[in-house]
Amino acid sequence: MANLSPREQQVARYLSLGKQDREIAELLHTSVGTIKNHGVHIRDKLGVGNRLGIALWWIHEGSKLYPAETLLK
Repeated sequence: MANLSPREQQVARYLSLGKQDREIAELLHTSVGTIKNHGVHIRDKLGVGNRLGIALWWIHEGSKLYPAETLLK
């Protein structure tokens, strides 16, 4: 099971919604570079190769492990 940080959970959720790095950065009030770094860490933790892998993982597993109401807005 992946052990994503709260911020990584948010990024994974937004990726599953089709958001681009710039959009996610604006929503989370951080830089695009920080979002890209989170993406690398998420991919490493999940063992997937790209953002599609993150999105699919979130849709099938992550949303059950990390319910949306537990995520910071």
